[in-house]
Amino acid sequence: MVSAMEMSFFIAPRIKGLRGSSGEPATCDLRLATQTTLPSMPPAARTRFSYLAWAMLVFTVLVVVGGGIVRATGSGDGCGATWPVCSDRLFPSNAGLETMIEYGHRLTSGATILGILVLFLWARRLYERGDLVRWGASAALGLIVFEALIGASLVLFGWVDDDTSIARMIVVPLHLTNTSLLVGALAVTAWWRCVPSAPTSATSSRGWATPEIV
Repeated sequence: MVSAMEMSFFIAPRIKGLRGSSGEPATCDLRLATQTTLPSMPPAARTRFSYLAWAMLVFTVLVVVGGGIVRATGSGDGCGATWPVCSDRLFPSNAGLETMIEYGHRLTSGATILGILVLFLWARRLYERGDLVRWGASAALGLIVFEALIGASLVLFGWVDDDTSIARMIVVPLHLTNTSLLVGALAVTAWWRCVPSAPTSATSSRGWATPEIV
């Protein structure tokens, strides 16, 4: 199976069809893209950050798909009303299919939290305050923490599977909305790392790269 990092290698290196602030066509080359990075940081570090950003975007989408599988198979209560452990165990024994599906989703979600934390810390180290890459990574960290809290509430309060409470009707759409925002924040982080004419702050109105319409 192709890993998220390998998938990001094919997706990320060149994204054509952009025009920078100068009006000339631009391509997204992770090795050459320039951003408001701190002068002391070597180009190799910026390139590695780019691959990590794209890898986390791809991996997060796969985790979202895993969450859909949990929902479709009714495995939301596969670990009972326990979180973050599974049936009061760190590693469940004699687990059935539903338990394995839910437990696997929790493990991959935990890996996503760790990966986004690394992305956030690295963005703070590489990029100046106000840069969109740094802003996107910060937003992604806040959203993934909120995502984990929503997931925990669904399990701990029993808002899973066939539950028809009003609370579940509110929390589940909130969960979906937050997931969409999380993917968007990661996309911003990866995308603006690649656009040579990216603005230096989230409020800047100049220098935006726009898609080229053919």
